[in-house]
Amino acid sequence: QKADVKTMVTFILCSADYYSEGEIKGLLKKLDDITGMPKIKRSCIKADNSLSEGFYREAAAEYEKILGSVEAKELTPEDYGNILHNLAVSKVHTVGLKETAQLMLEAYERNHRMESLLQYLSAIKLLGDEVLYREKLEEYEVSDEVRDSLENFMMQIREEAEQSQSMADIIALRQMKEKGQMLKYYQKTEELLETWKTEIRRK
Repeated sequence: QKADVKTMVTFILCSADYYSEGEIKGLLKKLDDITGMPKIKRSCIKADNSLSEGFYREAAAEYEKILGSVEAKELTPEDYGNILHNLAVSKVHTVGLKETAQLMLEAYERNHRMESLLQYLSAIKLLGDEVLYREKLEEYEVSDEVRDSLENFMMQIREEAEQSQSMADIIALRQMKEKGQMLKYYQKTEELLETWKTEIRRK
């Protein structure tokens, strides 16, 4: 009957008991909120949702589509920088640190957010470029307090990674190989690879 989208969504949601009444009202409110939004704003919400759900390739593709659109010219420098920041976050999970670092720098130069700067500094430090790291600390006049906080945080994350289950699995594999337990080594390797592949497929 050529009903509007909200009517169709309401009909579908109310046709089964999958969602509670409160959830349905919440979903319909979101629909009301986005109905009058400009296309680029709706695209940003779509990309942000993909990012928060861990679908990094989809998020990156959507952010790149936004930045390459005609509507991108209407974005403020801050909004443009924020999209670059989120693109960088999605890229670190898919292509690695080098491209992420450059995107974070571009993001900071537009949005001037301390978070973007700290992410950039973290990326170049993790890349092992201590000379560039020190240069950028000086160039952007990062205080000793902020620098120490960043480096302490990175040290804490490193320690947590070293104590993680993934690291324990890798150490166990290394020990199996050193002891010549090759059958057990290959079986465990296959199990780990399958676990990682399943996680990648899910995303």
